[in-house]
Amino acid sequence: MIKPIRFLAAIILLSLFSAFVLPANAADIVIVVPNSLTSVEGNTNSMHPFDIAEVTPTITAERYQQIYDASQFSALPPGGAYLTKIAFRVGASGSAFSATLPYVTISLASAQKTSSLPMTAQNPGGLSTTFADNGYGYTTVFDGPLTLNSAATGVPTKAFDIVITLTKPFFYDPGSPAKTNLLLDLTTNAINSAVSDKTTPFDANSDPAGVISSVFGDMNSPTAQPNNLRSLGLVTQFTFGTPAPTAPKLISITVTPADVGVCTNQLQQQLTQFTATGNYDDGSTKDLTASVTWSCSNLPLLPLRPPLATINGQGKATVSGNIGDQCTIIAMLGSVSGSAHWK
Repeated sequence: MIKPIRFLAAIILLSLFSAFVLPANAADIVIVVPNSLTSVEGNTNSMHPFDIAEVTPTITAERYQQIYDASQFSALPPGGAYLTKIAFRVGASGSAFSATLPYVTISLASAQKTSSLPMTAQNPGGLSTTFADNGYGYTTVFDGPLTLNSAATGVPTKAFDIVITLTKPFFYDPGSPAKTNLLLDLTTNAINSAVSDKTTPFDANSDPAGVISSVFGDMNSPTAQPNNLRSLGLVTQFTFGTPAPTAPKLISITVTPADVGVCTNQLQQQLTQFTATGNYDDGSTKDLTASVTWSCSNLPLLPLRPPLATINGQGKATVSGNIGDQCTIIAMLGSVSGSAHWK
C-alpha cells in the first residue's frame, strides 16, 4: 500500500512534469486576420474566390487577390517566420460541404504599403485593378486540384477547419525592409454545373479601416473591373512554423573511372569496378553505386562481335574488345544519368 504522503508527492511530480511537456506543434504561431475576429464572426460572407460555381452571372475562371495589413502580424518573431498553412471558416449563411476544385494556383507575395498608396476605403489596401501592380516577389505555394471541406461546427463561431497546407512554405517578414503587407493571389477554375465544385459562402468582413481588402476578376484578363475592388476580404487563419526539411535534389551523376582503354590491337578482357556518385543541389554528394541501374551501350568495330561489356548491379563491368571498339557504361537513377566510356 502506498503511503498518503508518497502518493501525494507522486501526483505533484507528475503534474510538474506534465506542465513542461509541450505539444508537437507548440512552436506554431497561429494568427487570425483581422485579429479582432479571432473568436468573433465577420460581418458578412463571400463566395469569392472558392464558391464561384454559384456566382451569378456565370464565372468559370477567376483571379482573386487579398491584402493583409502588416500590423496584424505583430505576434511573429523579429525577422519573420515561415507560413505553412492557411485556413478559413464557413460563414453564418454557409453549411457543411466537401468539394474538389479542378485546378487552383495560390501564390503569396509582399505588398509594400507606401504613402502614395495608403489603405483607405476609397482605394482599399492600395490595391490596383491591374493585378500585376499589387505585389512583388511572388512565390507559388500551391498548384493543382484542391479539396476543401468543413463540418461547419463551432461556438460562438465556426471552426477554421477549411485548411490549405502549402506545398511550399512562404517566408514572411512584416517588418522588412519596411512595413510590408501580405498579398494572397489565387486563381481557380470551376464548372458551374458540377455539384462537386460547389463549396459554401465563407466568413468575411467588410473592413473600411483597411486591415483586409480584395480585388477579383476574369483569370484571363490582366485587370479587374473597378466595382470588383472591395474593402472586404475573407477572415483568414495563418499558421507559421518550422517547415518540414526538404530532401536535396539529385542533379547529376558522376561515373568513375570516366575512361577505360586498351592499348594494343589484340582482343583483351578487363574487369573494372565503376562507381556512381550523386551530386545534389545543396552541394552534397552521395555514393549511389548500389542504388543506380547500370547498363551498357555497345558499339563494336565489327558488327558480328559479341557485346563488348557486361555489368552487374554493383557496377562491376567485364569489358573486352580491340582498339576501335567502343562502349558506354551508364548509371541511371530516376531521370538522372551519368556515363563513362571504354574505347
